[in-house]
Amino acid sequence: MSNKALLCGINNYKSFGGLNGCINDVNHMFTLLTEVFNFEPFNIHRLINEQVTKEKINKEWKWLAEDVQQKDNLIFHFSGHGSYIPDESGDELDRRDEIICLYNMDFNDVNTFFYDDEWDNLVQQIPEGVQLTIIMDTCYSGTGTKDIEIKNAQGQLQKVLMDVPTTYQRKRQLLAKEPVHSSLLYEKSKRQNITTLLENEGSDLQNPINHNVVRARFLPPPPDLSMRHLSVRATRSKKRQAEMLNYLLLTASRDDQTAADAYIDNDFNGAFTYYLYTTLKESPDLGSKDLIKAVANKLEEQRFMQIPQHEGQVRNGPIFSQQTQGRNSVTLPSTVSNVPIPENQQLIEAYIKLLDIIAGSQSSSRVLPGRITGNRYLVYVHGISQHRSGYSNGWWQALQPYIGTIFEDGKLGDSRWEVLWSDLVNSRDLADRFDITSKDQLRREIIYVLEDRQRQETAVNTGGGSQIRRAKQTSYIERDNIPVTLDKLFFIDDFLIYMLNDSMRQLIINRFTNTVRPLLRSNNQIDIISHSWGTVIAYEGLRELESDQSLQGDVSNFFTVGSALSIGPVRASLRPGNKDGRRPSIVNTWINLDAKGDHVGGMLGDMFEVTKENLGLNPTGCSLEWLGYSLVCAHNSYFDKDNTTVNQDIFAKYIQA
Repeated sequence: MSNKALLCGINNYKSFGGLNGCINDVNHMFTLLTEVFNFEPFNIHRLINEQVTKEKINKEWKWLAEDVQQKDNLIFHFSGHGSYIPDESGDELDRRDEIICLYNMDFNDVNTFFYDDEWDNLVQQIPEGVQLTIIMDTCYSGTGTKDIEIKNAQGQLQKVLMDVPTTYQRKRQLLAKEPVHSSLLYEKSKRQNITTLLENEGSDLQNPINHNVVRARFLPPPPDLSMRHLSVRATRSKKRQAEMLNYLLLTASRDDQTAADAYIDNDFNGAFTYYLYTTLKESPDLGSKDLIKAVANKLEEQRFMQIPQHEGQVRNGPIFSQQTQGRNSVTLPSTVSNVPIPENQQLIEAYIKLLDIIAGSQSSSRVLPGRITGNRYLVYVHGISQHRSGYSNGWWQALQPYIGTIFEDGKLGDSRWEVLWSDLVNSRDLADRFDITSKDQLRREIIYVLEDRQRQETAVNTGGGSQIRRAKQTSYIERDNIPVTLDKLFFIDDFLIYMLNDSMRQLIINRFTNTVRPLLRSNNQIDIISHSWGTVIAYEGLRELESDQSLQGDVSNFFTVGSALSIGPVRASLRPGNKDGRRPSIVNTWINLDAKGDHVGGMLGDMFEVTKENLGLNPTGCSLEWLGYSLVCAHNSYFDKDNTTVNQDIFAKYIQA
């Protein structure tokens, strides 16, 4: 095992006013890694002040990446200033490339800073399977000048100073001409405080040992530089999104904040690094998600108004140790069936929280491939009854002959994705734990609709009369020649859990959004084929994604196949905001399909803003009996390899349009 770390801290910049706590941050990280996580001291390299140059970091990064094996831990920690430069290529929505500022920082010299796109090149040098963690105690996004606040014990906002690449006199001139910009912050940079700031700023900047002054780890670029290229037309960002990272990234603040350099516990520190250090010393077994939550709580308790961020891989604890089973590792069950069902109704919510942890360990660790943005992806969403990974392989094989190379080879986990959620609800015991009265009533309402649709079809096929009465007394569904009732056949209780419990509903919707969101964030077009009760999840998931302003792609086609949205009691159980039936704003075209004999599906256009409906399709591969088509056969006929009407004339037609 060869665990390594590269720790960088800059208190004294060559051409800018310095910070106070960065070297202490490096020392704290060194202590944490050697004393708590058993790193060998000779495997930790530290770069301080003038040593932190691009040439030196590139050299040390090669050392970091060499002679390592799978599951080795590599740590890169940077403590210092962050900023941004104008986006030269027009590929950033905010027209900025984020940077970390090195010792010899010069905004006009690319060799004095690392911009965000360069990190991808460095990360590619790390061998596959090696666990890389990057920790940034700096303003990472470059937008931190908008809202940084630190409060004192009395709840009053303290002064926050920033160094800028202009003289004090130049700042006074700028402030006299225009509203306060990113060079100063104090009580959200309200203009009435400018006079006080100008009177005190000169002495504060020259007095680094002022315990009452908090310094922002952000260097605003010169005004003339920051105003360049504003005429460049902003296009979709090509940056890798957080969900696509193949490493763990921990940053000190939200993208509209910056990191604080402050006097904490009788010494200067980076607030984020200090509380990360103290938290892991107290609780070294924390996983990455719990760690960030704990650090965020401590920052809030100490009135630092910055919210640390967790991006990329989710790491079980201990996060800086090998992620293998051992006395300190956390082992989660692979499926819900391994988890004992609570015997008490009061424990159900706690049980659902456990399911949430399991879902996170299974879904959030999936890393999207490093494909170029602007591609086309296909996403499948299954219905009720148990489904396992690969359930869509047969569906894809039926579609592939008509689709060309739009989705390349349709490799699962690359250009084709699946939403898996049945493992969360397919326990019979779990279904029995929810409110019996509500569950039975909703089940009866749904079954009544399905049976009524079957009777209507029987009337058409038989001419009515006594045949209908006979149909009411005879099960028209058989499995291995044994009659099966509707609710047992379709495991309706599974979906009743979704409709009756808000916590479970959100957990299932998260399975959908966690798959779709990273694809849309990267300026991709996706096509969603949802089936049966999964159409409800897809619809509500898409409505939830509408509010995500980071989405840059869109859903070209949303296919609802044999949709349970056609069932009145299901519609009535939608979230209140979704009962208007509006087409999700991120969806371009909504196509609904229904086959004869598929009584789960039906018309949606009477309530929903569907673009096109294809109703009464012939169920390929199903035989017409005296009672009608078998519901099971009809409900699954859309994905029959011989069903050219669906796969060629509908799916492929709209996808290729």
